[in-house]
Amino acid sequence: MATETNTDGDGASPQENADEGIVGSRQQEELISAFRQVFENPLAKVGAALLIFFLLMALFGPAVAPYSPDAHQTNPDGSWEKNQGPSADHWLGTNTQGQDLFSRVLHGARIAMIAGLATAFIVGFLGTIVGITAGYYGGNVENLIMRLVDLAYGVPFLPFAIVL
Repeated sequence: MATETNTDGDGASPQENADEGIVGSRQQEELISAFRQVFENPLAKVGAALLIFFLLMALFGPAVAPYSPDAHQTNPDGSWEKNQGPSADHWLGTNTQGQDLFSRVLHGARIAMIAGLATAFIVGFLGTIVGITAGYYGGNVENLIMRLVDLAYGVPFLPFAIVL
């Protein structure tokens, strides 16, 4: 009786190795097809453009900001340029302390982006740990975690946000 031999050393038959290549390319094709479908939607294009704009603003904003975010803009007579409207010098105007709002927005975008991404990663990590724990132990532990999550869903968001 003849048996197939595998020269790859991974224990898989030649047919299984060939199928892995097909599956990998099929998954890539499905991923590319999904991206094409998403970006055929005009709203998806607008959303992607806004996301890229805000990422670029967060990355390069402080370098291109015309003024320091904390600097008080002064008139030639030495008084602060308080509550100025938008102009060629101050694209978004100034606040009550004479600070350029456009520069403050550019500097604040980086902090906001870092806070949002850090929060998303922390929540994703903790959610993964809780999910793995519930799946591993199952039974009463899983039910307890499910009830705690149901309780969190039952709390209205606004009062919860105010408490935090």
